Amino acid sequence: KLGEMAVHFSKLPCVNLQGVTWKLTDEKQALLDEEVRMKALRHAIQRAEAYAQIIGRQKVTTVKVQDSQEFYPVGRTKQTARKVASALGIGVGIDFEPQIIDVSSTLEVEFHAE
Repeated sequence: KLGEMAVHFSKLPCVNLQGVTWKLTDEKQALLDEEVRMKALRHAIQRAEAYAQIIGRQKVTTVKVQDSQEFYPVGRTKQTARKVASALGIGVGIDFEPQIIDVSSTLEVEFHAE
């Protein structure tokens, strides 16, 4: 458990623990990046079709899709100090719980409506 490791290492001489940095793996980041982009594009298409219907157009064609090629994972780490209830009697530890990471992307999409 990470909290138990933090306690163990903090007792060593010349060791200073300042926290934990949570990051997505490259594979997970690529998967979320693609998922967010496709969801944004589907949303843009649905909006374009709704607008076209309101103005009396039947067919909507996507003319251009441009994305920023940037990935924006945002989140904070919740660090809570508490007693570790351990049969080994390790003592005070720190539980590090990552928060949900929000991912966003920017797309520019142009449509033609007939």
